[in-house]
Amino acid sequence: MSRKRLTSHEKQCILDLLAEGRSLEEVARIVGRAKRTIFEVKHNPPPGVRDLVALRQLEHNPPKAWDDLDDLAKRCLESFEFFATTLFCLRTPFWWTKAAEQLVHDVTSDDETFTLLHAPTGSGKTTLLETLVMWLMSGGGTCDPETGRALRFMFGGSTVDKAIRSVDRLRRIVEDPRPFWDAKRRVQAKHSMLELFGRFKPAPGEDDVSVWRQGQFTVALVGDHPLAQRDPTVSAYSLGAGQARGASPLSVRADIIVVDDPALMETLGDESLLERFEAEFESRLEPEGSLFAVGQRLGAGDLYGSLAARRYSDDSGDQLPTYTVASFPAHRDHDGNDHDEWDGSSGCLLDAVRLPWKKLQREAAKASYLPMYQQDVESSSALGLIERAWIDGTMDSTGYAGPGVWDDYRAAYEAILGANGRSFTAYISIASCMWEASWALELW
Repeated sequence: MSRKRLTSHEKQCILDLLAEGRSLEEVARIVGRAKRTIFEVKHNPPPGVRDLVALRQLEHNPPKAWDDLDDLAKRCLESFEFFATTLFCLRTPFWWTKAAEQLVHDVTSDDETFTLLHAPTGSGKTTLLETLVMWLMSGGGTCDPETGRALRFMFGGSTVDKAIRSVDRLRRIVEDPRPFWDAKRRVQAKHSMLELFGRFKPAPGEDDVSVWRQGQFTVALVGDHPLAQRDPTVSAYSLGAGQARGASPLSVRADIIVVDDPALMETLGDESLLERFEAEFESRLEPEGSLFAVGQRLGAGDLYGSLAARRYSDDSGDQLPTYTVASFPAHRDHDGNDHDEWDGSSGCLLDAVRLPWKKLQREAAKASYLPMYQQDVESSSALGLIERAWIDGTMDSTGYAGPGVWDDYRAAYEAILGANGRSFTAYISIASCMWEASWALELW
């Protein structure tokens, strides 16, 4: 009977043992596989693996200052587009470049900065944020690896699981000596971050649970200074994360806070989402720090609209917006029938690959198209996913008379009857809480 196929964990164990200089026979005996199997793994390593001994040596590559970087690494820190394409084989549409310029402007400012970036669903916002964090952490924008590694990032997500998933992905990328491998497109980078910029994972003596884990990690500094007194370099957070999962203690503060889709977060108790966002994210920003919230619009009254409407008075009494708003619609008005990707001066498509014209034609038939794809909540038919008039039974913004759905004459727990006189199916659910708080039974 044939043996089961090797798992990725078994392959990695075999490669590790071979990298230690063990013979084929010894490795075969340790892992319980045939010598021929060990031979095949050695000469047909997984994508991204080249010389095993050289890769293991890279893991001890010390963190590099700017003067220690080669020309390729310096160019990566000078250009976000070059960094993304060289190390991660990513396409960089022009709107990614504009977003990177805005974030670099914020990070290098002497004042606290708050920015809202709106882009369509499916446009690669999470990938953009993850790549930007790695670039800045390496010294991108400032061209100073010492400054980049000293920054503290908070990565917020619509849920704590999503935030932890992004932070763990960053942690695994920066510690891997192998060049990045895109399994979906089957393309591989030629260099890894560890190779170009030196080791990010702390020295073995400081590699404990508190320094290098899924929800937060602390990178090695140039010169390998002790990390005992440092806050995490990157930490995951979402509303309620401190109580629910222990992802980031309430004392953690950050120089740069990036929040992915905050309008989709859930609130606790009676507080509004705006109040929770101000308390959980804005209050954690260090002086001269930058907060960068990214997401697609949902409607005129969503979190982004409330944040964009906030004003403060300067010394001269002028009312200034607290948040800078950068909005990127999926499609721009243009002359002609050509649908090319926008390059800053011409073209109409935000991303011709992720959001091609044919897809936008299909989405345009939906009520959610204008807010979620065009970031337009002001047009007559773009007042959100639904209009209040449809619920109240009044005239909506387009002149359509909504049917209304309020049932003012039905008592609590009274069954709803269909046209045939039969009761609709009712469901009972339990709304529990993951920390010590109230819970409820709900009848639907």
